[in-house]
Amino acid sequence: MEIRSITSPNLRDWRSSSLQDGKSFAETLKESVKQVDNLLKQGDAKASELVLGNDKDIASAMIAVEKASLSFQLMTQIRNKLVEAYEEIMRMQV
Repeated sequence: MEIRSITSPNLRDWRSSSLQDGKSFAETLKESVKQVDNLLKQGDAKASELVLGNDKDIASAMIAVEKASLSFQLMTQIRNKLVEAYEEIMRMQV
């Protein structure tokens, strides 16, 4: 069984690829939300397969569910920071 490191979804890519590809912040954010959504769907699918008895690998199901959970938590924290930044900008006097 190969063990790979778990990384946060595309945080490194936000810094590098969006600047190189010429993507806007909104496009990068949409892609990241889609990736988190895909991880959530994969986690749900793995959990369903495990419950139905189609899959006997508990470890892979737990990893998929935990990866989805962590990705969602990270996305929520990023959203919170964006809202805080927006509120701070709105409080600035011009």
